[in-house]
Amino acid sequence: MSNYFGTDGIRGNANEGILRSDQLVVLAHSIADWLMSQNVARPLIYLGRDPRISGSMMEHTLAGAFAATGAHVRLMGVVPTPAVSHAVVKNRADLGVMISASHNPFGDNGIKLFQQDGHKLSNNEQDAIELFLQDTARPTLWKTHDQIGTVEVVDRSLSDYLDFCKETLPAECNFNGMHIVLDTSNGSMFKCAPQLFRDLGARVTILHDQPDGLNINKNCGSQHTQDLASMVQEKQADLGIAFDGDGDRCIAVDENGMELRGDQLLTICALELKRRNELTDNALVVTVMSNLGLHLAMQDHGVKVEVSGVGDRNVMEKMQTCSAVLGGEDSGHVIYRNFHTTGDGLITAIQLIRALRASGQPLSELATCMQLYPQTMVNVSVSKKPPLETIPSIQKKIEWANATLGKQGRVLIRYSGTESLCRVMVEGRDEDQINEIASALATCIESHLA
Repeated sequence: MSNYFGTDGIRGNANEGILRSDQLVVLAHSIADWLMSQNVARPLIYLGRDPRISGSMMEHTLAGAFAATGAHVRLMGVVPTPAVSHAVVKNRADLGVMISASHNPFGDNGIKLFQQDGHKLSNNEQDAIELFLQDTARPTLWKTHDQIGTVEVVDRSLSDYLDFCKETLPAECNFNGMHIVLDTSNGSMFKCAPQLFRDLGARVTILHDQPDGLNINKNCGSQHTQDLASMVQEKQADLGIAFDGDGDRCIAVDENGMELRGDQLLTICALELKRRNELTDNALVVTVMSNLGLHLAMQDHGVKVEVSGVGDRNVMEKMQTCSAVLGGEDSGHVIYRNFHTTGDGLITAIQLIRALRASGQPLSELATCMQLYPQTMVNVSVSKKPPLETIPSIQKKIEWANATLGKQGRVLIRYSGTESLCRVMVEGRDEDQINEIASALATCIESHLA
């Protein structure tokens, strides 16, 4: 098991552990050594960040360390994660680095790495970097004279990315006459999202677009849609879109202020692609966390559902295996593989609105294509992560839960790949029952692992 990399790169408290400034230098050197082992001697690296307070510090530390190994670094500044992936491909770079802790609070930060083709690094590639990290005996070879790399700021990062997003829509598609409320989570989307929707003709109302380094994701964005729902109703807007801190996911709110989760967006978008004969092999990829209602809706429309592990890297891997063009998670990570190599909140949002315009219906009606089963999630703080199957009392409690639910529900328990949490998910027809079961499971887990 990886010591540093989780389900979505490296993540933790900023300026602690591997994210401490001196350790970032070691990490950069290890990444450079790994690239050298791939026969990339003077790599071109594109580096972006979200606006949290520690981002600038980490950006400068990594940029300097990479340049000291001979790499050429291009600083993109504050951009969404998918913009980094796009820049790597467009500019034929050797690596993309995004400094972000996604939806986490400002005190956390993290690093996501993208390979030459724009995809996130595989587990094997991450493991290879860790081997270099662990090899403390290897020599540290810093470059001198003309072998030192360059660090330059690139000016067209956002405009190139926005042009790329627009190209995913047909030329005749516009959002004229629509009123859309955007919550940019005081994060990476605060500039580019409003600009894109205005360029497409929409009237835009913006919430939480004043990042100060401390307010990213604070009671806003895809994790907290209450302000968005209120504003949509107040302005009588057509819909609202909420992004997370680094812009690789989105959640929608319909004209009545009702939240639509990622599974609902996936259902709507899959059926729209099927209508246009663009859903390759009639397949949709989702994770083990996806709602039973999605599976039933896809079954009703003859769409095959392929299931992957949690995390958009796992979703993408499954999509490649089964040649699917659409996949994602209930969290709002949605991947349009025919457009991009990673989850993209902005592309998801404009494709959702394209489907909405094509239907001629309000979003509340379009969303009736899927009936959500009640689902509850309890996050249990843990101090250790032993295999759950090795703890008999927890296994006994899980067996009790499954027997209680029968065929009308399910239980899924897993450790977070990015936080010290054990996630308990229970789904079924009776909301009171699933809440009771989730509470009992959480109490049992807490007694052993807190």
